[in-house]
Amino acid sequence: MNEIKYIASLDIGAKLTKLAVWVEDGPEGPGPQVFYEIMPSKGIYENAVSNKTELKRNIERMLKSLEARAGFRIREVFVAYAGRDRLIAYTAETVCKTYEEGSSLTVVSEKDLLQVEADTHNCELEKDELIYDKEPVVYLANGHPINGLNVNTYADRFACRYNIFAAHEKDVQKLERGLQEASLQVKAKVCSMRTMNRFYLPGELIPSGTAILNVGASRSQLGVFVDGHLRHYKTFAFGGNVLTHLLKEALGYSPERAEQAKRNEIDINMQLPLTEEVPTSLFVKSNEPPSPLLVVWAEVVTHFKTINEQLREWDVSNLIRNGNGIILTGGGLAFQNIQTYVESLFACMGMPLRVIKPVKTDHPLVPCSEEAADYDPSILGAALSLLAFAQKNGDYSRCGRPAPAAAPEPEPEAAPEEPTPQEPAAKEGEKPQNLLSKGFHQLKSWVSGTIFGDTSFDE
Repeated sequence: MNEIKYIASLDIGAKLTKLAVWVEDGPEGPGPQVFYEIMPSKGIYENAVSNKTELKRNIERMLKSLEARAGFRIREVFVAYAGRDRLIAYTAETVCKTYEEGSSLTVVSEKDLLQVEADTHNCELEKDELIYDKEPVVYLANGHPINGLNVNTYADRFACRYNIFAAHEKDVQKLERGLQEASLQVKAKVCSMRTMNRFYLPGELIPSGTAILNVGASRSQLGVFVDGHLRHYKTFAFGGNVLTHLLKEALGYSPERAEQAKRNEIDINMQLPLTEEVPTSLFVKSNEPPSPLLVVWAEVVTHFKTINEQLREWDVSNLIRNGNGIILTGGGLAFQNIQTYVESLFACMGMPLRVIKPVKTDHPLVPCSEEAADYDPSILGAALSLLAFAQKNGDYSRCGRPAPAAAPEPEPEAAPEEPTPQEPAAKEGEKPQNLLSKGFHQLKSWVSGTIFGDTSFDE
């Protein structure tokens, strides 16, 4: 039997859990195929054992469903998670390992998880916040941090719902003992990697000069593909949750109203005057308070300016501009037609950007089939490679390292050797520049003076 080349990725996001398999030659005929399942992540970031058990069952169900559709046994899964709860990583790791080996020896028992809950229950929390791209830090009740090995111990082994703790010295020691007694062996790798068919996606699937920008609920990932290889990768602490929070604040929602909005009992889409074009009313100066959309838009501009600067730092701006452009995906911007404004923003920067329709995030969340998810499968191949690269080079929550020096990045003039499908894609990416309306020019002027200052983006 010929070896089946595939990449399987499990992405446990703040809102959705996605399991996808990219197959080089699938059962439906020769050529790359993608199979995927999407389930809600509702409740998994609450420190409750029942939610972890439900997550475990959902992952197993998704694995079995994909195996039936793809026609082979999945023995390697790359796992990515939002990082707020270290039990999430451990649950995902044990599920994948147990599923592969058919054994329950590596699974943390419910009794162990309950013990961890009991040990962390009396912890006096000083802060309730999420720290991105930093090691978790433990604080004593007097405010002094615990340094050295204790910090590493907590960073690697502490399983609780927060990344910042405050406790008396004796409580810290008690928590440490409780974790040891629970035998939680949280490993550096969160998935079992047994097969040896390591590979990057072929260049004809992802043309050279392609940037992928995935905006999730809590984080965003930026990757740049050169000659079929992912050469650059970075995670940003920005996502749809930030925009949703700003929007609710700008609309003056009380906590009760915000909860109603979360349950979709209030449609926030009806509160904003949006069209498919950039509304000129955004740029009219007045003494009135800024519109809720303008508050959100200012946040979007700030973060995407950072992303554009990162591309310049990697020295790939011209490569992307002359190549396949930026592909925007993910559900973080899947509201208020924000994608339309993002397209025009990058057009003002001289950077072609195309939007791949994101997954629907209507409430209440329900399990999605491929037909019902309204998700363009073509982007999943790129997303899978992003995850594979990130896991291969370290913690998913950190910046990935460039590809090995043995595979040097080709010069931009090598781009014409890419397959012909690249050229229509590039033209499509340039389309927004040809459709710049008066509103787009106003946007460029407003961005230049208000947010960016100097807009000399071109090299």
